Amino acid sequence: MANELVGQCWLVEWPTHTMQIVFMKLCDCAEPDGTSVYPSVATIARETSLTESAVRAQLAALKDLGLVLNRDEKFGNRAGRSTVLREIDIDRLRLITNTRRRGAPALLSSHVIVASASDGQKWEIMPRPAPGSTPPPDGGVPLQDMDPTPPPDGGVPHQDMEGTPPPGGANPFTTPSLDPSLDPPPHPPAKRGERGRGRKVSEVEVALADVAAELTGDTAALAVLDGLIAPIVRQRKLDAPSIAGTLRSLSAWAARKGLGKDECGAIVERLLAARKASVKASDIEAEIKSQLGRRPLPAALDGDAALVPLWPAAMDVLRGMIGPEQFASWCTTLVPVAFDGRLFRVASHERFIATHVERTFAAPLRVAVQSQWPDATAVDVVARPRRAA
Repeated sequence: MANELVGQCWLVEWPTHTMQIVFMKLCDCAEPDGTSVYPSVATIARETSLTESAVRAQLAALKDLGLVLNRDEKFGNRAGRSTVLREIDIDRLRLITNTRRRGAPALLSSHVIVASASDGQKWEIMPRPAPGSTPPPDGGVPLQDMDPTPPPDGGVPHQDMEGTPPPGGANPFTTPSLDPSLDPPPHPPAKRGERGRGRKVSEVEVALADVAAELTGDTAALAVLDGLIAPIVRQRKLDAPSIAGTLRSLSAWAARKGLGKDECGAIVERLLAARKASVKASDIEAEIKSQLGRRPLPAALDGDAALVPLWPAAMDVLRGMIGPEQFASWCTTLVPVAFDGRLFRVASHERFIATHVERTFAAPLRVAVQSQWPDATAVDVVARPRRAA
């Protein structure tokens, strides 16, 4: 990070805070000599909380001002996109940088950024107008009207504020003070989570629209996206590196589970009831699996007739160890299918339930089995198809 360049940014009289924050981000990524500036538009937008269109507009303005130079453009990065290699013109930056002096008013720069005479929507670097001067003959607008005489208390020279015409009728811009510590922040302080949430909601809506367009024709995936995933991610921040990719994979995976409208509603209700600020894809997947475990079985699994009579007592022990909610979500479909005197085998009708039980509840399940079959030294959980009705 070029700390000296970032420090200079505070001493420039920027016409807009948006231009300032974009340029400061470029300086933050530059080498001390201003070279090797390569963050993408998406990266700048993400780290400054600006839209990509706003970043592009400011990059174009900085390029027109000659402060930022495009040195090279390379294609085929990891995302398959082009990368623009930029450079900051340090000499041109010095023209518009004020000099802070200890115990004395700041020494003003020789040039300032002003509105273009030919196009008021663009900016250009011009010599600083003399104090008290009127607008130049070509129609350019001076950035500010400074009084070079320090006030009696020795403070910073008077700076006319926006809306208060100085003598001569000039219409100056409002600029930051020469002391960065006195400047307001580039944006009003947002309430905790407010700025990020607003930005993410916009990203989520775009991603939802894109994924819905991709899923046209896949009615099952669209139903899951609209009835299950969209209501969750619109009210909770989706914690994922790729929002669109996560929405796409979740929709396709959940569509294969055959979830009904009522089941989707129940999953949404449980996730939102948790009152968490964010949600991960794994949270949604876990609730979907939990909902599938709540489905009544149309036909029970075949259990070993010799083992079934003692099985309810073993399940009572397991319920007491893991809690009734976890038991209802994952263990109601388990049945005993084999016991060879040492290895006790338990089966479920779904592979993901069998896998989850074995990974999560292996120890309490073994204790529950040993409560009725003390000789069991190991418990194996497998998946088997349901018995035909």
